[in-house]
Amino acid sequence: GFRLCRSESRIEGGGVGVFVSSGKINSGSIVALYPGLIYNPGEPIFLPSIGNQYIFRCEDGTLIDGKDFGLSKILFRLSCSKRDGFDLKFSIDVTWMDKHPINPLAIGQYINNCTLTSDQNVSYQEHTFSEKFPKDLLSFIPNCYYSGQVLPYRLTILLISTRDIFQGEELLSNYHTLIV
Repeated sequence: GFRLCRSESRIEGGGVGVFVSSGKINSGSIVALYPGLIYNPGEPIFLPSIGNQYIFRCEDGTLIDGKDFGLSKILFRLSCSKRDGFDLKFSIDVTWMDKHPINPLAIGQYINNCTLTSDQNVSYQEHTFSEKFPKDLLSFIPNCYYSGQVLPYRLTILLISTRDIFQGEELLSNYHTLIV
């Protein structure tokens, strides 16, 4: 097993990064989830997108806003989590916006971009949890739809290790690649 932590990035100007605090991550493992509010193509995201570095664009144009403060936080917590959590108790994980999330893997938005001197060790992969996914485990999936759609599935972005990653290493992705 392994544990992750958020800490000051080793990349100059990188802000907060994600590190392996204990254990080892095997190549091909799910390392983290990219949490946030899901906007289908054409939905209004202009205001939350201003100055927002946490918006992830999926291959089909779907956007996921992983910003855990400001307007993005308000829209997720007050609008979507309350609305989408109405039918199924605790169906949306809102703790990804807190210092200590229930799901310790819900920190994918803090994984920094690789540099010329630091290669990527994780890649993004779009994944849809189908209606067959256990309902009691949906509470650990930190995504909901802006539109209010009640769908039998939930989209998320997985971060997958591209090699073995060891204790003390910072997780780094390439913002320009996606595994589909």
